[in-house]
Amino acid sequence: MADQTSSAQSLSLEGEVVEILEKPGQRRARIMIDPRAVVDISAGSITDVHLGDRVVISGSITIERVRTKQGEGPGDSR
Repeated sequence: MADQTSSAQSLSLEGEVVEILEKPGQRRARIMIDPRAVVDISAGSITDVHLGDRVVISGSITIERVRTKQGEGPGDSR
Protein backbone atom coordinates (compact mmCIF):
# COMPACT_ATOMS: atom_id res chain seq x y z
CA MET A 1 0.00 0.00 0.00
CA ALA A 2 1.40 3.42 -0.91
CA ASP A 3 0.94 6.50 1.25
CA GLN A 4 -0.93 9.29 -0.51
CA THR A 5 0.82 12.11 1.38
CA SER A 6 3.39 13.04 -1.27
CA SER A 7 3.14 15.58 -4.05
CA ALA A 8 4.74 15.92 -7.48
CA GLN A 9 8.24 17.35 -7.59
CA SER A 10 10.52 18.46 -10.39
CA LEU A 11 13.56 16.39 -11.24
CA SER A 12 16.40 17.43 -13.50
CA LEU A 13 19.44 15.25 -14.21
CA GLU A 14 22.40 16.07 -16.41
CA GLY A 15 24.46 13.31 -17.96
CA GLU A 16 26.51 12.08 -20.90
CA VAL A 17 25.30 9.86 -23.74
CA VAL A 18 27.43 6.71 -23.45
CA GLU A 19 25.51 4.42 -25.81
CA ILE A 20 22.84 4.64 -28.48
CA LEU A 21 20.64 1.57 -28.89
CA GLU A 22 18.75 1.23 -32.17
CA LYS A 23 16.17 -1.39 -33.10
CA PRO A 24 13.57 -1.21 -35.88
CA GLY A 25 11.13 1.52 -34.87
CA GLN A 26 12.93 2.27 -31.59
CA ARG A 27 15.86 4.46 -30.64
CA ARG A 28 17.13 4.63 -27.05
CA ALA A 29 20.05 6.41 -25.43
CA ARG A 30 21.96 5.25 -22.38
CA ILE A 31 22.82 8.27 -20.21
CA MET A 32 25.48 8.18 -17.49
CA ILE A 33 24.47 10.54 -14.69
CA ASP A 34 27.24 9.33 -12.38
CA PRO A 35 29.57 6.32 -12.73
CA ARG A 36 27.10 4.39 -10.55
CA ALA A 37 23.90 5.75 -12.12
CA VAL A 38 22.99 5.01 -15.72
CA VAL A 39 19.51 5.42 -17.23
CA ASP A 40 18.06 4.34 -20.56
CA ILE A 41 15.64 6.76 -22.19
CA SER A 42 13.69 6.91 -25.41
CA ALA A 43 15.66 9.06 -27.84
CA GLY A 44 13.11 9.09 -30.64
CA SER A 45 12.28 12.75 -30.11
CA ILE A 46 15.95 13.82 -30.07
CA THR A 47 17.06 13.31 -33.66
CA ASP A 48 20.56 14.77 -33.38
CA VAL A 49 22.05 13.08 -30.29
CA HIS A 50 25.53 11.52 -30.46
CA LEU A 51 27.91 9.65 -28.18
CA GLY A 52 29.56 12.05 -25.77
CA ASP A 53 26.79 14.65 -25.93
CA ARG A 54 25.67 16.19 -22.63
CA VAL A 55 21.91 16.07 -22.13
CA VAL A 56 19.42 17.13 -19.46
CA ILE A 57 16.63 14.76 -18.46
CA SER A 58 13.82 16.60 -16.71
CA GLY A 59 10.32 15.80 -15.62
CA SER A 60 7.89 15.58 -12.77
CA ILE A 61 7.99 12.70 -10.30
CA THR A 62 6.00 11.56 -7.31
CA ILE A 63 7.67 9.72 -4.44
CA GLU A 64 5.55 7.64 -2.12
CA ARG A 65 6.47 5.32 0.71
CA VAL A 66 5.35 1.75 0.09
CA ARG A 67 4.01 -0.10 3.09
CA THR A 68 3.69 -3.86 3.09
CA LYS A 69 1.42 -5.98 5.19
CA GLN A 70 3.28 -7.91 7.87
CA GLY A 71 4.67 -11.15 6.50
CA GLU A 72 4.34 -10.17 2.83
CA GLY A 73 7.86 -8.95 2.19
CA PRO A 74 10.53 -6.41 3.10
CA GLY A 75 9.73 -3.27 5.02
CA ASP A 76 7.84 -2.56 8.18
CA SER A 77 4.16 -2.53 8.98
CA ARG A 78 4.00 0.81 10.79
